[in-house]
Amino acid sequence: MNDTQKATAVITAITDYMDETKLKYDADREKNTVFITVTGDDFPVTLMFSVNAENNRVETYSRLPFEIKKEKAVDVAMAIAAINARIAYGKFCLYFDKGVCSYENNEYLTGVEGFSSEYGKVLVATAYSIIEEYNDKLFAVNKGLMSVKDFLASLKK
Repeated sequence: MNDTQKATAVITAITDYMDETKLKYDADREKNTVFITVTGDDFPVTLMFSVNAENNRVETYSRLPFEIKKEKAVDVAMAIAAINARIAYGKFCLYFDKGVCSYENNEYLTGVEGFSSEYGKVLVATAYSIIEEYNDKLFAVNKGLMSVKDFLASLKK
């Protein structure tokens, strides 16, 4: 399987999983991208999956749907550091200059073959569950509804 075939197979794995679960998505097969929006318990989670055949990577990106307040950016950064130390898949990022918090993941596809809807499920469900677990807490820290100390205590439960 060459790199272009791998990229196509990954996009197909994601869309096959979405079709099986009857979730809506937008796919641009020429650009090897898929956009998915899932409404969870609190905020809608929009995920973008992009497969780069040249670099043999699948990239996941999700921007949290609220702006980070400048006066709370350090608190949010501390919360993100605590989250990133706990999760093994992806990372939350804070872009101070833009007031943006996002979830991002990059996976190399070198030596990997046999993509199925199960692989699509791993990509989508894992990213979604991580974001869903933490987005409301990051929002609370950002709004001053939860202190960093309380946030850290909530992680120990």
